[in-house]
Amino acid sequence: MITYLQQQQQKRKIENLVGYLYEAIVSGWNLPASQTSSIVPQGFNEWFNGARAQGLVLAAIASDGVHYTLHIQQGWIPTTQLMQESLR
Repeated sequence: MITYLQQQQQKRKIENLVGYLYEAIVSGWNLPASQTSSIVPQGFNEWFNGARAQGLVLAAIASDGVHYTLHIQQGWIPTTQLMQESLR
């Protein structure tokens, strides 16, 4: 949803960001699949669910064409980098 909001802000000025984001969540607005699926790394859902169950990550977001994950100690890190580090 944050990515959708950022995309819409590039198109026009949004006065009430919280209200707009609320409406996007309630209405289930989504980016077209071609824009979101290419950003999310393959195997992300399984990896993220496991890492979250271990208490290692808290959230994920896509921004400027890069998918990031919030690690509890390292902060926001590109997801592909974090996924590769977890394999070591």
